[in-house]
Amino acid sequence: ANEHPYSSIMGCYFESPKRPQVLGFSASPANARTLANFDLNLQSLCKQMGNAALHVIREDDPDVKKVAPTPKDHTIFCTVRPLDTSIVNLIRLQMYRLALELGKGKERKKL
Repeated sequence: ANEHPYSSIMGCYFESPKRPQVLGFSASPANARTLANFDLNLQSLCKQMGNAALHVIREDDPDVKKVAPTPKDHTIFCTVRPLDTSIVNLIRLQMYRLALELGKGKERKKL
């Protein structure tokens, strides 16, 4: 967990007497297969970040609705640059290669 990006960021401020407030988002801040392990991993991560506090706010909290505006959707269309097409093609190629490798791995396991 020491290599977690949040730990790396907070490592810059760990010795500082005035630590910044950091807002972080992650799809899996404490990756684990069980709820108990998730809780332990999250506690460890908060401790590594200088005993950081974790605040969870529900979307339907009436206090949040008072101060948080409803986001507005905006669609912006832009022309596709040749560079964009090249990057997309490189990503697709890598995805195909990975899929082929994964497929070969599954075939080997069946044998």
